[in-house]
Amino acid sequence: EKACDLLGELAEACGEDLPPAAAASFASALAACQTAPGAENIRSTASISLGQVVGAGVAGFRADATRRSNAARLVDGALRSTFEAATKETSDDARPLHVRALSDVLEHVAQSHAGGLEAGLASSVAAPAPLAGAVDDAFLAGLVQGLIAAAKASDVRRSEVEKNLKEDDGYDDEDADVLEEALAAEDELQSNVVNAIGWALKAKREAFANGPFAAHALPHYAPVLSRPDAREKDVHAALCALVDVVEHGGAAPVAAQAAPTVLGYGLRLLAAPATSAGLRATAAYG
Repeated sequence: EKACDLLGELAEACGEDLPPAAAASFASALAACQTAPGAENIRSTASISLGQVVGAGVAGFRADATRRSNAARLVDGALRSTFEAATKETSDDARPLHVRALSDVLEHVAQSHAGGLEAGLASSVAAPAPLAGAVDDAFLAGLVQGLIAAAKASDVRRSEVEKNLKEDDGYDDEDADVLEEALAAEDELQSNVVNAIGWALKAKREAFANGPFAAHALPHYAPVLSRPDAREKDVHAALCALVDVVEHGGAAPVAAQAAPTVLGYGLRLLAAPATSAGLRATAAYG
């Protein structure tokens, strides 16, 4: 575990100066640890560190465009091995960290513009990120489908945990913090799924909005906003997903479809005195 962590820290410290050969060696060693049997901390640490190695590789590409192929191989390999690790993961605590690592890698792709994402948006609000082509479209569609499946499975686990706790004779309304702690890993997974999809959208833009987002993400998140008993964290996740597609989906029909929902729901949240600060901020941004 410490060795995996050290490789990630070293890659992050070196940044663009990490030699491509070293990055490839780091990535290979970490990928081999992502499915290590009986060692959930090693598995999850390996995934997080692999994301850091990809970050260094992408920084190297931004500094030297001739390193495109090196960075692209790191991105593709990391996404594939980390998705496999997330799919095979049996630990509820480790699973969200694999998904976080997927989000980290996709963020690095979205940030692969010279100067980062904001510089890329200033240049063109529609153009995909320079390294977007490193992410195979068919693979990405399957990844998003898998992430939504993971979110649905998490919903089932959360409901079961909540049911079991509330059926406990010792549980009462003052034990809300106990429930929150019990659901922390699942809430983290849900948040990381939304982040991963958001970064994929920022990397691929309209093509992603028309494809995987419309096919898998929208049917999962849009109904949450019309569910009267939806948890606040689920509402926040769903609203973030729809705000992202409106902002980064370009001329995709799904972006136009989501816009009235974002506007109408956002205004209702802003008008409601009980809306939390975090949800209010997302509504105002949308």
